[in-house]
This record gives sequence, structure tokens and C-alpha cells, in this order.
Amino acid sequence: MQVIILNNMKIALTIIYCLFTFSVCAQKNKSVEKFYVFDKDWKGTTIDKGVYMIYVLKMNDTTWQWNYYNYIGPLLYIESYRNEESDIPNGYHAYFNKKGKIDSSGDFINGIKNGSWFYYGDSLNPQKRITYQNGLAISQWIKTKDTAKSGLDPNEKEAEFKKGMDGWKKYLMNNLSYPTRALNSDIHGQVRINFIIDSDGKVIAPQIIQSVEFSLDQEAKRVILNSPQWKPGFQFGKFVNSYHTQPISF
Repeated sequence: MQVIILNNMKIALTIIYCLFTFSVCAQKNKSVEKFYVFDKDWKGTTIDKGVYMIYVLKMNDTTWQWNYYNYIGPLLYIESYRNEESDIPNGYHAYFNKKGKIDSSGDFINGIKNGSWFYYGDSLNPQKRITYQNGLAISQWIKTKDTAKSGLDPNEKEAEFKKGMDGWKKYLMNNLSYPTRALNSDIHGQVRINFIIDSDGKVIAPQIIQSVEFSLDQEAKRVILNSPQWKPGFQFGKFVNSYHTQPISF
């Protein structure tokens, strides 16, 4: 389902004003959010000369996420580290092509690849998956034309928004804003977010797979993360995590 956000919706703050807002939030929520602006040679510069930017977010005590962006444009890559000095990879990493479409993603634990790494190619669906254990590749899956899409068993159910898909669309339309920064720069496009509905029906782990621009990406993630509770998926006699993708066009 695609949701289109029009210009007459409520307006968010500009990135410059957000710098002040984030400093206040840090005191109340003990979170840390910072911006750095760079010129074309990745040297620190002023906002009016910005070509690239980094948005740094302290996720928790052992994860600092660094989001590298074109100053006006899509994501370049996301890297997560154990500390602000960014010397030990730890957590989610993702790399994007020039159009802001995800190319690959996966996790590090204490500097070592661990779990499943996904490789997308020209698609927004994974074309290859390599599973790592303590840095060693232990299995590989490659999508082929013969890859079958299995249907649900009659006793299985996908996760469902409690007010149905019409209710989900209404929630998005009523809660999304078109940020001033994107409006002022005449930026538009479609952000796509992958997210998980956990076994309790809570939306968790929203991740960008199609980036447009910082303020649009953040607004799309915000509204997904703040979603009311869903009815969780059901499989093998128990509630399970479900994986969904939501396109949002600004």
C-alpha cells in the first residue's frame, strides 16, 4: 500500500531548528543526537556550503549509529559502533546506491560480522543472503527464478493492523508531516521502510530501504515507529514476528 503525503499537512521543523531541539531532548531522555556538515572533500564546513552531512544517534550505551547523507539528497550509508569514536563496528550497517536504494545490510557484533547479511542488487527485495557466525560465512542463499513463494497454511495468519488496512492508511495520513526542510528545497520522492511487528503486536526496528532525503526519511521512520499496536502474526501454534514494507510518497 502506498501513502501519498500532500503539501497542506502540518509542517515539521527545519534541520537548523532541530539542532536546538535535540539538545533539549538529550537532557530529558538521556539520548544524544548530533549533526556534522562537510564540503565535497569531507572537510568540516558551514551549512551554506554543505555537500555531505552525518547524523549521529546514540541508540544505547553500546551502540552509536552514524548516518552518512548527501546534504540535500539520499543516504550514502549507515554504520553503527560501540562508542562515539566509531572504532569498533557494533550493530546495524547498510549501504546505498547513488539513488538512495539499499544495496546491502547486516550486523556486526564487536567488530565481527554476525547473523544474516542481505544483498539487494537492483531490487528492493534481497537477492542473496549470507549468514555469518563469528565472522565466518556458514551458509548462503541466492534467489533464483525457481524460488517458490510459499503460501500461508490455513491455520497461519499475517500480522494485521487492528483497524484494518483502511485504518492503517488513515493513521498514516493523519500523522505524517511534510518537513519544512524538504519543502524549502523542493524535494519529493518515495521513502520505503522495512519494519517488524513483533509477537506482541508492537512495531519495532524500522529501517530505510529507499532513501530520499534526511528530513523525509526521519519523518517516515517516526510515524512507523509510533504506530498503534497490531494483531501479531500467527504460525506453528504461536504468535511470531512479521516483516512488512511500507512505501510513503512525499
